[in-house]
Amino acid sequence: MSFVKPITLSDNEFLYYSRQLLLPDWSESQQLALKQKTVLIIGLGGLGCPAATYLAGAGVGQLWLCDGDKVELSNLPRQPLYKPADVGMLKATAAKAALSAYNPFIQITAFTQNADEQMLHLLLTKVDFVLDCSDNLATKLLLNRLCLQYQRSWAGASAVAYQGYSWFMPASVKEDKAASLPQNTTGCLQCLGHNVPLAVGGCSSQGAYAPLVATLALQLCITALDFLRGIAVKTRFQLYQHQNQNFVPLSIAVDPQCSVCQLPRLQHIKSPLPARPQQQKTCNQPEEHGL
Repeated sequence: MSFVKPITLSDNEFLYYSRQLLLPDWSESQQLALKQKTVLIIGLGGLGCPAATYLAGAGVGQLWLCDGDKVELSNLPRQPLYKPADVGMLKATAAKAALSAYNPFIQITAFTQNADEQMLHLLLTKVDFVLDCSDNLATKLLLNRLCLQYQRSWAGASAVAYQGYSWFMPASVKEDKAASLPQNTTGCLQCLGHNVPLAVGGCSSQGAYAPLVATLALQLCITALDFLRGIAVKTRFQLYQHQNQNFVPLSIAVDPQCSVCQLPRLQHIKSPLPARPQQQKTCNQPEEHGL
């Protein structure tokens, strides 16, 4: 008769998360549940760095970091995971080192390449939530399509200059739309057509206000933590305006001819990556992957 040792928080973990555990709606069982979750973060720039930091601090058990870019000096004002000494390093590698030192009780995995379709086919079936912190339209539309097909809830954002957008798309969006396409159903990013909120050239040509980018990143982090803790999160799409410092709810009109919404679900594709462990171990130097 086998005996499985129950997963518990160590004394040091209790101390590490103590202020969080004092919250009236945050319990040890929730902390343990969070420890069993895996979040995939696509992009480790101005959005990905703050989001990854606070998800790590909150105790998400596994963070999978995906970015093939290298740290540049111009990144440092809005990407606080990196230091001047990291310039020239792969962002995923530098971020992994910083986050592992920040919270030694979670596992960090770095994928040192930009997300492509082949990679996402392998990863999406193994994660609990996806954060789109990328800085290009192609990646956002790819995530929009594959997350709907694999029924993975995801949140994302884009920002340029003094304006930004953020959204949350639950796994049920496709199912809601596939029934009868009611007028109040929220569409996906593909339904926006040419109005997808990402300026051509992005930050490199139009600049970026670092506090605005961080504001969007923290909102993504809050959304992810609510979802992972089992708190109901509604579909949303919103504009953030720096001048008014507020979020303005917007709606995505359903396109009955949307090519993404009509796609069938994809079946699980066997991945060469190891299966997610039932009981995670403390890992200061997790493995790094380049698919």
